[in-house]
Formats: sequence, structure tokens, C-alpha cells
Amino acid sequence: LIPDPQAAIRQFLELGPGATLMLVCAQETPELAAWRDSLLRLSAMDQRRVLVLVWPSQRDLFVPPQARWHTLIQPAHRDHVYAALGRIRSGDCADEVPAHVRANRGLAQLGLQVLLAEDNSVNLRVTTAFLERLRCRVDVATDGLRAVAMATEKSYDLVLMDCHMPKMDGYDATRKIRTLGGRWSALPIIALTAAALPEDQARCFAAGMSHYLAKPLDSAELERLLINVRSEMQPTAPAVD
Repeated sequence: LIPDPQAAIRQFLELGPGATLMLVCAQETPELAAWRDSLLRLSAMDQRRVLVLVWPSQRDLFVPPQARWHTLIQPAHRDHVYAALGRIRSGDCADEVPAHVRANRGLAQLGLQVLLAEDNSVNLRVTTAFLERLRCRVDVATDGLRAVAMATEKSYDLVLMDCHMPKMDGYDATRKIRTLGGRWSALPIIALTAAALPEDQARCFAAGMSHYLAKPLDSAELERLLINVRSEMQPTAPAVD
């Protein structure tokens, strides 16, 4: 535990390419900007060996366009911290967002219509705030039955589907939506679950979910998925008189 940014980074670099630097931000830390600036002076390769745990209010400070470190939103479950450290050790890149999007933060202009199916009040608050900062329009369903009904009543660009909800879980809700056919068969449905084992992911895909995100959400991973969804959307052809 080293509170001084320069001392911590100096020791991190001295330990060599096998070392990982983990910054755990307190909710009230006046030195956060100094930490951010020190991390930005690292090379891109060294930044990819850094894991930053931030609170939702600090997220924008720690995700500038040029950052390559990994980010988790607090409170973070230890399983997801271990998973992030595993990604760092395996050499996974922390930021696959295209350079031109990073440069102008184009995500803020996506305007995606999102259905968020989630019954946990804290997760609802955090995820909704993050989506709205990205200029997404968010509707909320707090149980699986309501999620199915809302998905049939309105045209959404994607659904963020919690796997464990009252009345109907996310797996059955996804199956119900898929049986509608038509546009619902291709609707991106992203699973949200604290279960992070391979068999849990397999269960999500078997239910018809398109993607999988572990809780607590890694905001960078969610951002990449939103960008991918937006890039796959076909522009509407102009009307011909």
C-alpha cells in the first residue's frame, strides 16, 4: 500500500513487466487528479498493467480518451477484481474503442434506446446514471414479466437483462422475447449477472442472450458493447419520392 503516486509508480516500474499496479480510489480523495496525471505519463504498454477501482462519480476523471488501463466500478466483488487481474496477466487490452471514437468521445452522440431490466436499486442507480451520461435513453423494468411486456410495446436498440429478477428471471424473459420472432429475434440482449463461471456464460447464451457482462459492471466493457451495437445498426435509407 503506497499512497504517494510517484513512489507507487516508481516501484511498479522497477518491478518490471510482470508487475500489476492496482489503484483503489476512496470516495473522498483529493489527490485523484494527480494519480490520473501520473498514470497518463506511463507508456501504453505499462498502462495496460494497471487496474483502477473508482466510484461512479469518479469514472469520468479516470477514463480520458488516451487511457489504456482497466477500470472497475466500486463496490467491486472480489471475483471481478480477480477476473480483471487475470485479463491483465493474459495481456488483454483494456481499451478496444476505436481511436476516432476515443478522440471525440462519439459515444455521447449514439442516442441508443435502452431497456434496463434490473431489480437491485443500487445497480439501477449506477447503471442508469452511466447510460445517461452516454446520452442513452433508458427505460427500467424491475422484474422479468415487465421486461417482456416493455420489449413488445416499444422498439429498443438493446436490452440489459439481469439474470435474477422476481416474477420471471432473465433467462425465461429472454426466451419469451426471442419467441416473438421478427425484429425481436435479432434484438441485442446483454446478460448482467454476478455469476462469472464458464457454465454461467453458457447458460446465458443458451437462453438466447447476445452478450454477457459480469457484475459489478466494468464501465469500459459496457461502453465497448454499446459502441459495437451502434456500429452494427444499419442506417435508415432516405425516402424516395
